[in-house]
Amino acid sequence: MNKKIRTVLFVLILLGFGTLVYGIFTIKNQKEALAQKLQSIPHFTLPTVTGNVVSEKTLLGKKSILIYYAINCSFCEAEATQIGKNLDKLQSYNIVMISENEEAEVRKFREDYNLYGSHIFLVKDVDKTFYNTYGIKGTPTIFLYDELGQFIYKFNGSVHIDKILEHLTATI
Repeated sequence: MNKKIRTVLFVLILLGFGTLVYGIFTIKNQKEALAQKLQSIPHFTLPTVTGNVVSEKTLLGKKSILIYYAINCSFCEAEATQIGKNLDKLQSYNIVMISENEEAEVRKFREDYNLYGSHIFLVKDVDKTFYNTYGIKGTPTIFLYDELGQFIYKFNGSVHIDKILEHLTATI
């Protein structure tokens, strides 16, 4: 009886270990597939709070900063504060700020953080298209793309504006 219990325990441990290894490799493969997909800016079309539409085609010809944020996120507020205070440094880049929040909330957010300019697009991710396509895990998530729509860098979490600019200017 004791030998049967040890054999069953051994098999269970082996199955558990196998499942763990399988899960690790599955997650690794999913991350690699997402990274490959994001090497060129994926297709998206999203409505802006000004009534226009922004797509990946809108961004071509100018380096772009895509920021997925939430209005009630303190890290997102810190990022928005930096952007609002550094609009002069960011004038030559597209800034697309994507949120699931309601349009009225996004408009107030824009006003609170002075996010105005023809190069700034505040958009609503109506059906989580951007969220799902880009594999968003938290906010803010920041993607940098060059003028041809090629991936430069991804930040998870708030980052100082100088670090963003460093990555954008390093690809000249």
